[in-house]
Amino acid sequence: MTTPECLWLREMGIEADRIFPADVPFPMWLVHMPRPPSPSLIRLLSAEEWERARHFRASFLRDRYVAAHAGLRLLIQHQFGQPAGRQRFVRNAFGRPRLVERRDVRSSISYSGKYALIGLSGERDVGVDLEAERPIDDALALAEVHCTPRERAALRRALKMGKAYNDGFLRAWVRKEACVKALERGLSIPLETLDCGIGSKTTTVKFGESNISTGVVHACDRFIISSPCDLIIGWAQLNH
Repeated sequence: MTTPECLWLREMGIEADRIFPADVPFPMWLVHMPRPPSPSLIRLLSAEEWERARHFRASFLRDRYVAAHAGLRLLIQHQFGQPAGRQRFVRNAFGRPRLVERRDVRSSISYSGKYALIGLSGERDVGVDLEAERPIDDALALAEVHCTPRERAALRRALKMGKAYNDGFLRAWVRKEACVKALERGLSIPLETLDCGIGSKTTTVKFGESNISTGVVHACDRFIISSPCDLIIGWAQLNH
């Protein structure tokens, strides 16, 4: 979906599509950079961010990183009014960044191929995860380690009925990754403790005293974005 902030990002050299299905409670943007970043974009990054970006061996990885982090700053400026060049981020003990100047701003970034996904909220902690839809050779083995008994049983039923085991596993995987990001503790949380299911519909996942709303979006749906791609998106929002 082309929106004013997407047009602004494109003027800065970042291609962007807003992803905002009715059942997702916060906006997300799929971004990529079709050409090397301009000096004006690079200047938006912190010294630490640019140091990391320029050490990527592949240029598309550098450009993807710049698109994500400069794009996030520009989107925060558009949504919350905090100037992009004056934003400072600090990381918690698990490496999760938080904007210093606006503690109410919550964000999440994920990467796949040439694309980055940005989620942004001014209400509750959020997480996003992006994966290319592709065959996972060791999906069976990964499911045994990272899925709950209920999820493994659902995957076995899908396999028995001739349905796509791989697709179900990916849907569970992106939601698990999004949930641990929303909880701001990363992979210190074992994925097998989060029972997300293998479907796409919005559901509630419990972790301790936390309730997390989570779902799946297929970015190849042309009614959602204009970019032709086969990507699967997991999203999560912490319900306090």
